[in-house]
Amino acid sequence: MKTSHIIEIARKTIKQAAKNKNPTPPSILRLDEALLARTPSEDIGETTVEAIELYPRILQSIKAPGAERLKETIVIGIDSSSRLIDTPTASIIVASISISSNKKPGLGDWPPLYGNGIPGFNEPFITILPINEDYNVEDHEYVTTSNPAGIEYHGDYSVYQALDEARVRLENRALEAIADILEDAKPTSDVLILIDGPLYLVTGAITRPGVPYEYKKAWEQLSMQRIRAVSRLESAGARVYGVVKRIERASLLQKDPNLDTRIRNCLGDGRFNDKLILYRSLENRLCTRITPPNGGGYALTTPSLKIEYNGQNASKTAQYVVIPQPRWTPNPYASRYYRVEESYSSWLENEGRWHNYRSPVAGLLLDSVSRGTTEPVTIKYSDKRAKEITAYLKTIMVMEAARNNVPISYSNEIEVYQLWARVGA
Repeated sequence: MKTSHIIEIARKTIKQAAKNKNPTPPSILRLDEALLARTPSEDIGETTVEAIELYPRILQSIKAPGAERLKETIVIGIDSSSRLIDTPTASIIVASISISSNKKPGLGDWPPLYGNGIPGFNEPFITILPINEDYNVEDHEYVTTSNPAGIEYHGDYSVYQALDEARVRLENRALEAIADILEDAKPTSDVLILIDGPLYLVTGAITRPGVPYEYKKAWEQLSMQRIRAVSRLESAGARVYGVVKRIERASLLQKDPNLDTRIRNCLGDGRFNDKLILYRSLENRLCTRITPPNGGGYALTTPSLKIEYNGQNASKTAQYVVIPQPRWTPNPYASRYYRVEESYSSWLENEGRWHNYRSPVAGLLLDSVSRGTTEPVTIKYSDKRAKEITAYLKTIMVMEAARNNVPISYSNEIEVYQLWARVGA
């Protein structure tokens, strides 16, 4: 698809909003973030956790794979972005997905504004949430007005929920597209796939009662798609890892009794979230065993955890990893923190290893420490590209709204003023 076509779709979407002349105030429910519905189950205690290995200390150093191993491996990173444009008649969401690899940073994008598209990829990248029932939407294959379960959006639907849905829908379809390629190509090299965020998408909407029906059905559909895509990729010979950066709310480590005892013996009585456990363990050398290998290139990891979701047929292995800044003695303020996840079936089949390296953290370390940095490079590339695509599409829409006298939200107005100031308009 040509760039001019993508821009025209964005412009037509706003022009369509200009034709709808019967704005109504948005429902209070629409502004609700549907927080419980969107929050990962591991952050609200809806999981069963078992430590499937134990270390002498809470954190133990581990050597990262070497540069030679990186040369022999294809690493693919996936990230997505979504942004909101609010008008009096509808909320409009633009979303994008980007795939990068260590062999080619810009492997494929959707929509393909800046480079290659993704083979066989024709998913909607614009989502419209009408505020009133009279809103007229012209049919277009790249525009949707329904959630992943096929339920039409309405005036009470949370835009924050819809923003998550737009991103995850594209992520799942990208994983399926990669599976299509791997099943046909049958690569001889190792393939590691890194997803920005949890491996599986089991949220409070699925595990908790009382969540609105449409949210529950949407997340059930997205979760089923993710499980199926990961299974296909693993069957095609790839190792699939979820890389979670936001771990502040998670409390998994103390849910295993044996690990909880070690944490209390080291840090004292109390309940701590996982990020605080990692922080305090780094401050207390009785909690952390640091034996850097010759030549550096190491990180610190917790024991592996088996995580099961209440009432759901999905289980995974998770491991926290702390990556110190190079040339620094590890300390809480000069380190990066992640949780790396892999399906439990894959971990079990490979006896917790990827070659001679400990899995699942080996997947992250190969794309970060092995490349001389503290963050996964392929995910960073994809994150940057995906955000640039949605920023550009949003800019097109807010400028088109100004030309067509379509009111937009205050935050969108500020963006227009800043843009016009830059271009001298």
